[in-house]
Amino acid sequence: MNIFSKREWIIFLVMMFILSIGALPSLAQISIHQSRRSINQWCFDYADVFSSDIERKINNQGRGIQKAFDVDFVVAVIPTIEGHDIVEYAVDLFSRWEIGKSTQGKKGILILIANKEQKIRIEIGYDLEAIYTDAYIGQVEREILKEFFEQAEWDIGILATIENFLFRIYNKDLMEEVKGISSPEHDLKYYSQGAGATNVFDFGAALRNPLPETSEEIKDYFSAQLTPELAFIRYMELLSGNITDRSLGLYTDLSKFFYKNWKSTSGQRRAEVQKISGKPYIIKQTDTHAIIMFPDPKMEVMATFPIYLIKKSEKGWQMDINAMTRLLRVLFRNYVHLRGETHPYSELIMQEYNYDFHGTPSRWDDDKGCFGFQNLGIARYTKENPGHPISIELDYKKDNKIPLKDGDRILTINGQEVNKNTSPFTLIKNAKVGDVYKFKILRNNKKITLDVVAQKRADYFQDFRKVLKIPRIWVGIYVADTVEYEYDLTHSSCAVLEVAQDSPADRAGLKAGDVIISIDGKSGEPYWGTIRDLVPDLKAGDKIIMEILRGLKERKTITIITEETNRRGYF
Repeated sequence: MNIFSKREWIIFLVMMFILSIGALPSLAQISIHQSRRSINQWCFDYADVFSSDIERKINNQGRGIQKAFDVDFVVAVIPTIEGHDIVEYAVDLFSRWEIGKSTQGKKGILILIANKEQKIRIEIGYDLEAIYTDAYIGQVEREILKEFFEQAEWDIGILATIENFLFRIYNKDLMEEVKGISSPEHDLKYYSQGAGATNVFDFGAALRNPLPETSEEIKDYFSAQLTPELAFIRYMELLSGNITDRSLGLYTDLSKFFYKNWKSTSGQRRAEVQKISGKPYIIKQTDTHAIIMFPDPKMEVMATFPIYLIKKSEKGWQMDINAMTRLLRVLFRNYVHLRGETHPYSELIMQEYNYDFHGTPSRWDDDKGCFGFQNLGIARYTKENPGHPISIELDYKKDNKIPLKDGDRILTINGQEVNKNTSPFTLIKNAKVGDVYKFKILRNNKKITLDVVAQKRADYFQDFRKVLKIPRIWVGIYVADTVEYEYDLTHSSCAVLEVAQDSPADRAGLKAGDVIISIDGKSGEPYWGTIRDLVPDLKAGDKIIMEILRGLKERKTITIITEETNRRGYF
C-alpha cells in the first residue's frame, strides 16, 4: 500500500535531490578566498606543502614572467575540493581571482593542486589557448607534474613546469607575440572557458615501487663506449627509450652519485631529444675529455643549445652529466650559461668560441660589439625610479674605455626609450666594434648624455689561460659550482670536479666530488672563483687548509702544500 500520493512522491524526490546537492558545500563555501589576496603574489599555498624558499622562488618567477611577457602565472594549492569537480573549481577560481586581469589581454595561467584528492588542473586564459593547447597541457601534467609528485618532489615539479612553459615561448620564438597580445573583450567577467587538462597523481608512489631490473643485454649496450660520439649516440637512445636506470656504465661514477640526489621525468627526457634531433653537431676532444656542440650561424640560436661533456675513464668514454649540470646552466632566456671557465672542457670550447656573461657565444673573429654592462635586477619603471639599472663588467672597468658606471640607470639609447617593455640589450644587439651609441643615463639623480663606443668582447677564458702557462705554482684541481642539495647542506658554491693524479691535492687526499666548505679557516661562502683568485698569489711550499664534505656526510680537514709544475692545465 502506498503511503504517498504521486504528487507527494514527486515533492519528496525533489526535496531529497535538493538536500543531496546541499550536502556538497558550494564553491563559495569551500573557496579559500573570494578574491585574490594580492595581484603581486603568484604562489598561494593553503595546504602548507611548499617551503618558504619555494614560495619565494615561485613568486619571483611569477613577477619575472609578468614583467617579461605580460603573463599572469598563478600557482594555488588547496587542502581539498570537497567532492567538487576540479575543472569546475578551477574555472570558478580563475574568474573570481580575475587571473590575467593585470595583463593587456586575458593572459592568465593557473596551476591548481587539490592536496587531499591528489588532483592537478592547469587552466589557461582565453588569449593563451592557441599557444598552450590542451594537448600540450596534458603532456606537461602527465610527464612533468605527475611524475615529479610521484617522486615526492613538490618543489622541483612546480619549478620544472614553470620552466617548461617558458621554454615553449622561447623555442617557438613567441616572446614578442605573447607580450603583444591584447583582448578587445577585456571587460568580460570570465577569463577562462575551461581550456586545460586534468590529472590524478599518487604522491610518493615511485618511492614505494622498486625499479624494474635492467637486463644484462641493456647494461652491456649502454656501457662506456670506444669514442665520444658513440657515447653521445647511446645517450640519445637511452633518453628516447625512457630508460631510467642511472647506474649504467654509460655514466661517470660522479654522474651516478649525482643522479641519486637528482630527479628527472620522461617529459624532460623527451624534450631534450626533440630539441637536438637532426641538428648538426661538432666534436672536439683531447685524450681524456670531449665536447659536442651544435653550431649555428646565428649565435643567439646556438646559445639555446646544450654542450655535451664526455670524459674518458679506464672503462671508456662516459657521459659526464655531473660536470654538465654544474658547469652549464640554462637561464631565463633559455641560454646555456657557462658557470665559470675553470674546468677541463674550457680549452676545447675556446678553440673556436668565446662566451659572454649573457651566455651568448661568438667566434673569435666576430666583430660584434658590446658595452660591458649587465642588469642589476628588475627595475621598477616609475617617475621616481626610471630607467634600467646596470653594473659594469670588471674587464671594462680596468681601462675605462666604457664611460658607464655601476648604478647608472639607462633612460634612452640612440633616442629610443628603455622601459618595462624595451630592454637596453635589444637596442644594442646589432652593434659592431667601433660603433658609437648615444646613451642618456641617470647618475646621482642627474641626466647625462654619453657617446659610448662598442668594444670587443672580453675574453671569457682569460683566467683559464693562466693554467696553460708553465712553469707555475699549482694545487692540481678543477672546481665547479655545487648543486642545490649540496648548497643546502654546506652553503658552499665550490665543488671539486677533478683532481690531477700525483698533484699536491691528490697527495693530500682531496677527491673529485668533495665540497669545499672553507679555505684557510676564512668565513664566507667559497665559490669556484675562490680557487681561481687564490692560486696566482701562492708560492711553492705554501699551505692551503681546506675543510671539505665528502659523500654529503663526512667532514674532513685537508692540508695541501703547493709546488711548482711544468704541467699544463689544473689550478
